[in-house]
Amino acid sequence: MQKQKGISTIIGIIIIAAVAVILFGGVFAYQYFSTQQTRPTACTKEAKVCPDGSSVYRTEPNCEFTQCPATVSGQLPINIKPNQIISLPFTLTGKASNQFEGQWGNVKMYDSLNNLLTTKIISTPCDYGKSCDFSLILNGTPKTNTGYLIFSQDNPSGLAQYENSYRINIGFNDQTAGWKTYTNTQYGFEIKFPINEIISPNDILDNVIEQNFYYDPSYKEIVSGALKAGCLLRIYPNIDDKFLSVIKNTDIKQLSILEHNSRKYFIGYNAPSSAIRVNDCILAFNKIIPTFRFTK
Repeated sequence: MQKQKGISTIIGIIIIAAVAVILFGGVFAYQYFSTQQTRPTACTKEAKVCPDGSSVYRTEPNCEFTQCPATVSGQLPINIKPNQIISLPFTLTGKASNQFEGQWGNVKMYDSLNNLLTTKIISTPCDYGKSCDFSLILNGTPKTNTGYLIFSQDNPSGLAQYENSYRINIGFNDQTAGWKTYTNTQYGFEIKFPINEIISPNDILDNVIEQNFYYDPSYKEIVSGALKAGCLLRIYPNIDDKFLSVIKNTDIKQLSILEHNSRKYFIGYNAPSSAIRVNDCILAFNKIIPTFRFTK
């Protein structure tokens, strides 16, 4: 009888020891595998060059590349960063998809006065449904040193999910640095002339004259004869409806009518008869007119 009790005691001890070993082994295994799962993964040190020229790297836990700056929030990967200062003309490059709905269809450039400078279609030559590179030239004559770009998606069906656009603020290099300034204190305005559009840097003041308007001496005209290609820029201060009826019967072409404090100024030009030279004059005037500024 005592022998059986002894055997039972030994068996009980063995069972208790076995249970202890199993429990201890389970706790150890849990801690070991938990540690292995939470241990940082060593990612390969590869770099991916983004369209904007920056680089991104693989990160834990899955060792995937982080997103490029320009592709965050569904924006186009392009070669311009927010608040970047650009020189015009500027070649905008990037990557876009070719699809019927939701592709990025156009980009518009404005100055900070909300003047639209240009609109360009984002055209991708790749097959439908694929992404490929695009390149387009942005140009214009901003009246301020800052502006912005608006990118808009195509939405031919009018579906709400494709009604999307975003804005990138930009800056413009000062296009008029080094230009010569003509100031007229009597009529309260100034205007700048680029050196490469005038005959000589010293000619600008000598070649701007004030005189009576030939067709009606009751009006004054300020004439610049210093532009290349025989271009004559004419400014008429304090005009009215009578003036407009007179000048339409002359060979002076209208460029712009500016209004300030109830005063209207007519800006026009004469150009040689050659179509090529007329075009040269207009290109020069399009650079100059935005620099016109009222001073009083």
